[in-house]
Amino acid sequence: MRIALSPPPVPRRRPRQDEDTRIGAELVAAGTVYQANTERAHAYEKVMVPLSDQPNVVMERPLVISPGWNTDLHKFDYLTRKLLASGENGDYAVYLKEGAAYRDPEATQPLDVAQIPKNIKVFVNIWDQLNSPPSVTAPQLAQNLALLGGSDKVDMLSYSMGGLATRNYLDQGGDGIRNLMILGTPNQGSRFGQLAGMALDRKIDWALDYCGIKPSDRPAMSWTAAGSPENLDLASRWPAQRARVEDLRIVGSREELTPTPADTLYVMGDGIVEPNLLAMPDVDVKVLEGNPYLHHGSLPHDSEVFAEMRDFYGWKTGAGTLDLPPLPLPELDTPYGKM
Repeated sequence: MRIALSPPPVPRRRPRQDEDTRIGAELVAAGTVYQANTERAHAYEKVMVPLSDQPNVVMERPLVISPGWNTDLHKFDYLTRKLLASGENGDYAVYLKEGAAYRDPEATQPLDVAQIPKNIKVFVNIWDQLNSPPSVTAPQLAQNLALLGGSDKVDMLSYSMGGLATRNYLDQGGDGIRNLMILGTPNQGSRFGQLAGMALDRKIDWALDYCGIKPSDRPAMSWTAAGSPENLDLASRWPAQRARVEDLRIVGSREELTPTPADTLYVMGDGIVEPNLLAMPDVDVKVLEGNPYLHHGSLPHDSEVFAEMRDFYGWKTGAGTLDLPPLPLPELDTPYGKM
């Protein structure tokens, strides 16, 4: 006797509205956690001025700093002031934008490159737009490094998506960097990039508005999303990128809840990038933990990160003292409006 088998039930796809709600809710939850940790890090700045516990330094070579996505123009003020404090690395930082030099991060005070003193060693890249993707910023990095001239290579600190821009510069044949530190960079992408990209594609406006993410951010999110074509394509040529610098170190943190592509939804990371997505083959990865400045947005002025810089770049301890008063903090209108 044959038993008639019922066909398996056809799985029903969840309505798009339900999927939109899930994506939007996950993005808003991650943004709420991120903003709370930003406020925690800012509160800590009022107790202890960033880098005030670190020694002044003498740099052997110029250091060029590259910002990430939506990086506030004054993100590196604490770091640049500390680097200038010994009086042996120049009297001011120079800001580089689209092949021109400026005295200020807003790029309103142009400098004649030929007149920049030879002892100036602190340089900061400023991109054409705060949210320009690595496909746009890598050529700008090439312009800015060419502006410095000379045959000597510089040291580079590349923060967040600035690390992807720097890797893209190397991928395109750039050879102006000697030692490269990649700080808080989603080298293998991030869940944040995935969520933001999906929310933009689906036009989940209530979540996007809450988080401060705009349609013009879509190209950048394509580079920062875990598993995206742009991220995987760049990673496929990692050995050639690595070979273009003399030494390379990746630094990140394990300090606070961070969205993850894994089923667990959250792991400990820096709020944007989880430690295992920082890593790339055959590179020393330093994962720091233990204080609120290891929040993604505060990494550039964390004392442990600065100690890593001193070790990696070979900076010597310098003389001189400098009282570092607090700097104005950016307004936290939305979780990701400024990073």
